[in-house]
Amino acid sequence: MVLACLRAHEVELRERNIVGLWVFGSVARGEAGPDSRIDLIAALAPEAKSLLRNEGEWI
Repeated sequence: MVLACLRAHEVELRERNIVGLWVFGSVARGEAGPDSRIDLIAALAPEAKSLLRNEGEWI
């Protein structure tokens, strides 16, 4: 279900400079329960702005 949702939004994700997206944790292992969160790691294109903030400034 999670992968299908991510695939359905692939175009939007790529438009936001996400070039790779991985699921890990209980969802990836098939052990997720109703209260489990979805853990994702995203790889950004080199030209993407960082999503991290340093003292209020985008880095």
